[in-house]
Amino acid sequence: MKQVLQQVLVGCLLSTPLHAGMMQDKMSDMATWQWLGQVSLGAAWSQPGDSQTFYLNPTIEKGYHATKNSQGMPNVEVFFGTQKSLDTPTLGQVSGQLGLVVATTGNANMNGVIWDNAEPQFNNYSYNYQVRNTRIGLKGKALLEKNKKIFPYVSGSVNVGFNRASDFTNTPLTFTALPNENFAGNTETAFTYTVGAGFQTPLSRHIHAGIGYEFLDFGKSKLDRAPEQTLNSGLASNHLYTNGVLVNLTYMS
Repeated sequence: MKQVLQQVLVGCLLSTPLHAGMMQDKMSDMATWQWLGQVSLGAAWSQPGDSQTFYLNPTIEKGYHATKNSQGMPNVEVFFGTQKSLDTPTLGQVSGQLGLVVATTGNANMNGVIWDNAEPQFNNYSYNYQVRNTRIGLKGKALLEKNKKIFPYVSGSVNVGFNRASDFTNTPLTFTALPNENFAGNTETAFTYTVGAGFQTPLSRHIHAGIGYEFLDFGKSKLDRAPEQTLNSGLASNHLYTNGVLVNLTYMS
C-alpha cells in the first residue's frame, strides 16, 4: 500500500508542470482575443424603386413608372464583437472580427409618375413615398495588418431587417386629373445583407479610425392597400439596393 501511495505522489508531481503548461497555453490563447466596439456614421444613396403595373380593382389599372433617385440618406451602425489575430504564410498577420451589429438607414425617397390605364400618354400624376430600414444581425470583418499603419479590410453581414414603407402621396399633373387615394403604410420583415471594403489606421493602442464603402440590400418592402382597393397591395419591391460611405471609430480592449 505504501508503494502505491508513493507511485501516485510521484505521478502527481511529474504531471504538475505539464498541467501548468497546458493552463498557461490556454490563458495565452484566450489573451489573443480582444473585445471591441465600433460606431460607424455615413451616407447612402439608393437606386430607384421598381416600376409596376397592376389593377386596383377589376376596372381600374395603373402603371407606376419609377424615376431616378439620387438623394442621400444617413446611415448609422453600431458593432460589438471580438477580434483575433493570426499569422498566415502568404498574407502575414490577419485579424478576424465577428459580432453583433445593429444599424439603421434613413428614409429612401421613392418617386415616379402614374399612368392611368397603364398607358404612358396618360401620365396624369406624380407619386412619392419613403422606405426606412432598421436591421440587426451578425457581422464579420477581416483586416490585413501587413502594413502597421494602414489595415485594408473586407466585411459582410447577414441581418433581419424591418422595412417601413410610408407617407405615400400622389399629385395631379393636369387640372383635369382627380386626386387618387393614397396607399397606406406598412412594415415588412425581410432578409438583409451588406458587403463592404475599406481601410483602418491605428490612432493609439486601443483606438482605430477608418473609412469604407458598403453595399446594402434592404430586402422586401411593401405599401398596404389604399381605401376601397380590392386587388393587389400597394407598391412593392423585392430588393432596394444602396451604396454608401461610412466613417468608423473602433475601441479595442
